[in-house]
Amino acid sequence: MDKFTPQSILLFIGFVLPGYFIDSIIASGIPRRQVEKERYLFRCLALSILNYIPLALMYLICPAKALFLLSKEALLYSVLWFVVIQPAIAGLWLTKKIMRNEGRVWLQKIGLVPLHHLPTAWEFIWGEQFRLMDPKGILVIVTFKNGERIAGRWCTSSFASSDVSERDMYLEETYVYKSEGSGEDKKESILPISGSRGIFIPAGEIRTLEFQNIP
Repeated sequence: MDKFTPQSILLFIGFVLPGYFIDSIIASGIPRRQVEKERYLFRCLALSILNYIPLALMYLICPAKALFLLSKEALLYSVLWFVVIQPAIAGLWLTKKIMRNEGRVWLQKIGLVPLHHLPTAWEFIWGEQFRLMDPKGILVIVTFKNGERIAGRWCTSSFASSDVSERDMYLEETYVYKSEGSGEDKKESILPISGSRGIFIPAGEIRTLEFQNIP
């Protein structure tokens, strides 16, 4: 039996593509854990079904209008709306809600402890820094594996890799970091380097990162 019958193609377009578009938009804005192919297909199917809730509600409220959307005269426009435009809107809306942790907060209020949507603290840190960042940026103090320290300004032109295998970063402005003494007598001085155009820091050299407001 031919796998690609007209019926199977229509089912794929109607019940997989919308969910795929929604999930792709969310994934482009929010790094996530890798999932198995079977689970990913199920996710696309579930999102596609949710995508048709407005059409189902329209059918309950006004069956004639819903049936007209499925007629030959309006089918092309309906496919364009329900397969492309509405999934794009839904994907952008869900991305915004997920980034604000609104769904997670609601689930916690009813006593559930959901798994965080971000795979590691690395994504969480940089996502939060972007969301809460002062317009002039934040100060990042990097401690290298050899014990040396350097500071830099993280702002809109900086970059932190979202690739789990290569956690490198780029700070758009470099500062001289000096520390003298210890304990309560410890004194720190952070001064910008004149003419600095930033610094690239390979993943394998980072031991810890500290974040401070820029003085």
